[in-house]
Amino acid sequence: MNTWITFPHALRDGRSRRASLDWDHDPSRAPQWQALLSQAHGDHAHRPHCDCWANGAPLQLVVRSREVRENGNRVRRYHLARMPESGTLHRANCPFHEPDIRRDGRSGYEQGVITPLPDGNLRIALEGGLLIRGLAGEAEDRAQRHVPRGARPGDRQRQMSLLGLLHLLWEQSGLTNWRPEERRRRWSWGTIRQAIERSAATIVSGGDTLDRSLAMIGYNDGAGLPAFEQIRACAQSERRVLLCGIVDAIDIEAGRAAEPAKPHQRAHGPRIRLRFDGARGFSLHLMGPPQIAEALETQFPWAWSILQQARAERGNAQVIGLVTTQLRPTPDGRATTGWIERVALMEVGPSCVPVASGHELALLTHLQQESRIFRKPLRFDRTTQLVHPDFELLDTRDPRGTPMEVYGLDTEEYRARRDIKEAHYRDVYGVGNWWSWNAALGEAMPDLPLPQERIIAG
Repeated sequence: MNTWITFPHALRDGRSRRASLDWDHDPSRAPQWQALLSQAHGDHAHRPHCDCWANGAPLQLVVRSREVRENGNRVRRYHLARMPESGTLHRANCPFHEPDIRRDGRSGYEQGVITPLPDGNLRIALEGGLLIRGLAGEAEDRAQRHVPRGARPGDRQRQMSLLGLLHLLWEQSGLTNWRPEERRRRWSWGTIRQAIERSAATIVSGGDTLDRSLAMIGYNDGAGLPAFEQIRACAQSERRVLLCGIVDAIDIEAGRAAEPAKPHQRAHGPRIRLRFDGARGFSLHLMGPPQIAEALETQFPWAWSILQQARAERGNAQVIGLVTTQLRPTPDGRATTGWIERVALMEVGPSCVPVASGHELALLTHLQQESRIFRKPLRFDRTTQLVHPDFELLDTRDPRGTPMEVYGLDTEEYRARRDIKEAHYRDVYGVGNWWSWNAALGEAMPDLPLPQERIIAG
């Protein structure tokens, strides 16, 4: 994957300069990278560009900025983004590539659910919204009235669910992609938090970008705590808060009667308690109605089964949670409580690349061990059948990417669906230009298609 960027007129004599996206994660080169972006910010005549070309010219990029809190201070940081409606023009192995929506899970939404804005951001119609109902929520209700709730199975969805938003955040952040150079930093929660925060800053719901409402909860993440406290303070009683992190456990608690001898302990009915990894460092306590547990077990069966296991027994499988809640400080001000309204779960590997089964996790591990470049397409809220590969290799000779399928079941219905997929891949990519593994039959994982560099060298 080519991460090199050209900055026209970056030098004093008017010559261009080349720099890598990876510099932003290198402490010794990050200041140089930020200086280049700062210089290019607002210079529409000399935009930076990647190595992709379209219509005889390199594809330009836009420099965006946002304020972040570092070491207790608010500082401005810059990052690159693709130009509006240019994503599909970038090569499949370019960091700024965007999948064709016609072959993507986003095709399952009605028009107006995801709306590109002139500044390159996306406005979404989120189910339930983030503004608290009442006077503060009337404007959001009116804005979303053209996309009523309750799409029937098989129809295009009229609103984006919380799971759809989780998929959008992951895809926009680039966390669905993998290249070997990311190995060290992708195991750092701080890297994941920063990627999702940048992604949230490009998504608008209820009149505001989501970085005003989204807090990332993670273990040993000192920079995440001030951001959480700021979002908690700004939300107050007007907006719901989105919380995202690795879920440690979801427990069901029995009800408790009032005890006169312990007046500080309130009576409560049965409830669930959701714990994010690292929530203790945030003094955060999340609870919700017990019905959520049954709904999660039905909608996310593999994620639920993972969370029922002890941490040591989960292997490489992790569960990301996205929660909508209203936060309140405890009476003594020492902690924060939240009543959960909605929850979405997503299974990931240790590097936070999404997976949908244990077989996919095995393939993910193998791809990373083999130092391959690939991406994980996501389904969003798509309910109709979509020919949708489990992974796409981005380092083969095919510029579109090479589809990869993992067959995990062997039922009659599943086999019929498999035949449809295989016919599609033969028609679009040609015989032998895609990869599959029938794990349901106990087959050994086949050899991977060769990367382009080995084909050329061979």
